[in-house]
Amino acid sequence: MQKWLTAFCLTLCAVSCKNSDQDYAKVEQKISSPSVAIIPIYDHSTHRLPWDVSAELTQSIHHRLLQKDNFVLIQQNKASSLKKALLANQNPFAKNVTWMKNAFPGCDFVVFMELIEHEEISQISKKASLEDSSSYLQVALRVRALDLRGTSPKVVLQEIISNRHFLPVKFTKTNFVQVSWGDQFYPISPVGVAHQNLSKKATEHIAHYISISPSQDHGRE
Repeated sequence: MQKWLTAFCLTLCAVSCKNSDQDYAKVEQKISSPSVAIIPIYDHSTHRLPWDVSAELTQSIHHRLLQKDNFVLIQQNKASSLKKALLANQNPFAKNVTWMKNAFPGCDFVVFMELIEHEEISQISKKASLEDSSSYLQVALRVRALDLRGTSPKVVLQEIISNRHFLPVKFTKTNFVQVSWGDQFYPISPVGVAHQNLSKKATEHIAHYISISPSQDHGRE
């Protein structure tokens, strides 16, 4: 009986030590991981949705990126403050990016996004009316990610991510009353599904290009 208890205690100790080592490794990995600023999305689309689509998509992408283990996100309120502090001549999508290291101190990467298209396009046939026609919800997001770890900012991702979501006749804006973001049925609504698909696609692209970006030799200035 005593030998069995001794073996049991040793097993518990080994498991505890293993878990502690794993937890320490995770903490150490987070500490050494690069910090990423996800700047709130610029909304330059022409949609007429009655809620803040920029806040919705930013929150969705930020939440998805939090599930990744190879980098650390700065808090959303800090990212929002950094955006508000930008000067009128500091265009994050322009060719000149030399100002970014001073504008985003302590950040290893900064990600800018711009909603450039959000439009429902009706597929009207010659014999059908608008009420009897299906549609496509076309959504496009410009994404630009920069590595700030070197002596000068380096663009690691620059592309337009688009999503075309089919809307059956009964779900077009002519025939369907779209519920707003925050409603319990929003995630399964036409716009809700389209936005989820777009944010998922953007998240995967951002996470991938940050993870494969090689370490800079010079570090932060």
